[in-house]
Amino acid sequence: MTAHQITSTSEQLLAKARAITGINDVADPEIEEPLRRLLNSLNNEAQLNVAGVMAMEKRILRTLTNRLRMFRDYRDHPEIDDQEIVRPLMLTGGGRTGSTKLHQLIAASGDFKYMTFWQAFYPSLRSGDRAESPDARIRDAEEFVQWFNERAPRAVLTHPYETLETEEETHLYEMGTFGFLIFSAVFVPSFIQWYGALDFRPQVEFFKKTLKYLQWQFHDGDTRPWVLKYPGYQGFEPILRQVFPDAVFATTYRDPLSTLTSGCSLFSAYYEACSDASFDHFIGLAMMEGQAARLQIQMNTRRDHPDMDILDISYADLLKSTDDVIKRIYAHAGMNLGEQARNAMLAWEQKNAQHKHGVHKYTLEQFGLTPEIAQGKYSDYIEQFGHLF
Repeated sequence: MTAHQITSTSEQLLAKARAITGINDVADPEIEEPLRRLLNSLNNEAQLNVAGVMAMEKRILRTLTNRLRMFRDYRDHPEIDDQEIVRPLMLTGGGRTGSTKLHQLIAASGDFKYMTFWQAFYPSLRSGDRAESPDARIRDAEEFVQWFNERAPRAVLTHPYETLETEEETHLYEMGTFGFLIFSAVFVPSFIQWYGALDFRPQVEFFKKTLKYLQWQFHDGDTRPWVLKYPGYQGFEPILRQVFPDAVFATTYRDPLSTLTSGCSLFSAYYEACSDASFDHFIGLAMMEGQAARLQIQMNTRRDHPDMDILDISYADLLKSTDDVIKRIYAHAGMNLGEQARNAMLAWEQKNAQHKHGVHKYTLEQFGLTPEIAQGKYSDYIEQFGHLF
């Protein structure tokens, strides 16, 4: 099995992004170190195939061009920064806890602003003119979705991409410093180790800039709150509160052994798009250690910030008592739940039943782990939050 490398240097990729956009008068030094580190990890760890090399270079250029275009538009339209993000509902549950279902369910109400996949994937105007047609961005996003579904067919069973449907802000964080969930697309452990040591607050502040930018484009004057969701928020509510002072928090919970296995399966399926190698045994250990660290952060936050008002939602309730969960969320957010919104959410749930794309079976053993090993890692968390599983 031959691994292939991205031959373009970081300097050449930055030059390509400027050539694509025609923007040569906007400085972007902050992206240079993340780009160099990501390229090094891609070329030395990810074992890319030919399609993966092409895909990752295109993905990097998407990030670089989105950044240049947004910085250009902030420069030309400083009023973007006047956009107010009022009382967003931030879903801070970890990956595979039901947070995706909850996010899409709430978005279906009509009472919240949300971003679609294409808006998260291509948030920046091509021309800088707010009146431009979004067709080119939608088309490019759909091209990626079709390519990805063909290259990684198992991914449809775990977390499918759909161009026009509700999407989390993962891709906006990737636009900042390539984001920790780049690890879900390619095996880049050294990059993730470096990324994990970064201060999270500047990343949240960058995300807020992109959110204002999207609101200026698509929701100017819309007073509805945003519903937001990102697995990287788990346990970081105090930092989120610093950047979004009036944010409302809700967190989903699921047995960590189930989320570990489901997460390993998700990564394994996603890796098929860019590499012919199997990383299953590496994924298992990396996921277990990473999840244990995130759960510890969550426990520390609850211990150190007992006054942090966070609505806890169990995975079981989300599956079996959706109507009650909806009512609790609206009460927690201080919002009136109208019959039209309630019916819209329940209709969405009926249309999007669990496993509608099929059932994907997986075990911890295929990722080099056992329930006993994982149980030991999560014993304190299970003791504290086990009643919510």
